[in-house]
Amino acid sequence: MWTVWSSLGPAFACGTMLIGGSAAASDPPFINSVVSTDFDFILDSDPSALESVRYVRSVRREMPDKRSNELFAKAYVFKADFEPDHTVEVWAHEDFGSPEAAEVHVRLLAEAIGQQPAVLRRALKHVVLHVGSETAFAEEQAGFFVIYSENMDARIGTHDLQETVFHESAHVAWE
Repeated sequence: MWTVWSSLGPAFACGTMLIGGSAAASDPPFINSVVSTDFDFILDSDPSALESVRYVRSVRREMPDKRSNELFAKAYVFKADFEPDHTVEVWAHEDFGSPEAAEVHVRLLAEAIGQQPAVLRRALKHVVLHVGSETAFAEEQAGFFVIYSENMDARIGTHDLQETVFHESAHVAWE
């Protein structure tokens, strides 16, 4: 029997074993998402497609926030340019106090976006960046996700910022 299966190729045999595996359906491999694992599938040292980050202007934007019912706020608008020829805007809330203060987190975020597969990066139109510790969330229909600075700092501390960006970008690209 193995001869028949193996003649179909290793990928088929491996896929069949995964589908027919013995793990119980009620035992997920991870607690909740890629950020709850003890391994990094995107390393800090991995290359990034980020070419530049530049501050553009301050303007009122739609800035969804888990902490408030206010939808619109003043934002510092940055453009993050990626190779080949793709730009993602990052809208940093005015709570950062200045474009210079916001730029610290914008650059960290843009670097992590640049480390994503191109298909995920290209799905993003913009990212909303707030000061705070709430968890990130995505709005796939409008092509963006929302992330919070203190949560970013915590994710950086555990080497999980890239995985968080991956998770939210995947919602945008594939839902």
